Amino acid sequence: MKRTAPIIFIFLGISAGLLVGELVLRLSLPRSHWEFWDAADDWKSDDELGWVNSPSIRITTQSSFGWEVNFETNPDGILPQHAKRPRNRSITRIILMGDSTTLGRAVPEDKRLHSVLQKIFAREGRQVEVLNAAVQGYATDQSLLLMKRLLPLYNPDIVIYTFCLNDLSDNHLSTAFGSPKPRFVQQENGLQYIPAAMNLNKKLVCGPQGLSRWLRFSALYQYVRPHYFRLCRKLGIGTEPLWQPEMSEVFSKIGADPRWQLLGSLLTEMQNVAKLHHARFLLYAHPDVSEVWKPAIDWAIEQYNRTPLQYDRFVFEKKLQSIAASNQIKFCPHVAHFTANEQKGPFHLLPRDPHCNAVGYALSADLLHRCLSTAFH
Repeated sequence: MKRTAPIIFIFLGISAGLLVGELVLRLSLPRSHWEFWDAADDWKSDDELGWVNSPSIRITTQSSFGWEVNFETNPDGILPQHAKRPRNRSITRIILMGDSTTLGRAVPEDKRLHSVLQKIFAREGRQVEVLNAAVQGYATDQSLLLMKRLLPLYNPDIVIYTFCLNDLSDNHLSTAFGSPKPRFVQQENGLQYIPAAMNLNKKLVCGPQGLSRWLRFSALYQYVRPHYFRLCRKLGIGTEPLWQPEMSEVFSKIGADPRWQLLGSLLTEMQNVAKLHHARFLLYAHPDVSEVWKPAIDWAIEQYNRTPLQYDRFVFEKKLQSIAASNQIKFCPHVAHFTANEQKGPFHLLPRDPHCNAVGYALSADLLHRCLSTAFH
């Protein structure tokens, strides 16, 4: 007993210290520095797609950036909540496909991409309806399958797909966020579809479980996490970069990576599906923080031991643009316009959230409006 007493006191002391640290950080730091929000609260399990936006959901959450966010979907899980399947043919209908970047879950409804884009057309006196069918966590393969489901129901004139760098890896996954998902495999004769191995009796979850899941909601963990990663890099211990896990490919195998071939096939199939339903298809790449925000670029240059001249912020966009050109897909570049307007930034929900803020969506909507006006008229 005498031997175990010091161990117990040490354990209690460490626990008390951690608890005090947790409380101090929650009380002293802005919520944006530590809060973690679970995307699965908005999801419904789906035997084909893995998960979809819950139908007719009505949720109000307090943003960590100080504003209330109302999230409302229609019976098909589409934004805005008043979107209807039947359409007026005198009104141009655009539908957005993608993941959380396109959805804009963390900003108010009137600041989201679909709302801002529709307002731009309205100011010109043009009747345009913009629907948002994005789902958080989706890869390109899931967006393709959702397109096949929704286009016969909504009959849009234009489909816009947003590519994000994480799609490169996620397109190869059969499980994401702790849940099964469908995927495609590149074959010589085309794409092979592999359905999701769903267990519909299991509650849909997001991310790790147990202690790892509890840590996600810990202010102390979220505060220490970037410092821990930075220390690991200095010690030569491999771990994920703070800003962008894919950015290391800038200086290595971007040209030979087979993931780009799969992406090209998926994008081509997206365009084919759009054509089948008499819609036009437009592609753009969401500008990553390490492509358009100087502090993030400076950080990446330091981490990868490069000089400013060696760092090409356009490398991913140029790669995607070449894929689009080779498959005759309309592409709308973004990085240069964001860079030219850097004084308006940041464009993302920094410091912890890499998704767009209202400024980023406004710039993107302006660019998409220009691209639509030139590409299809």
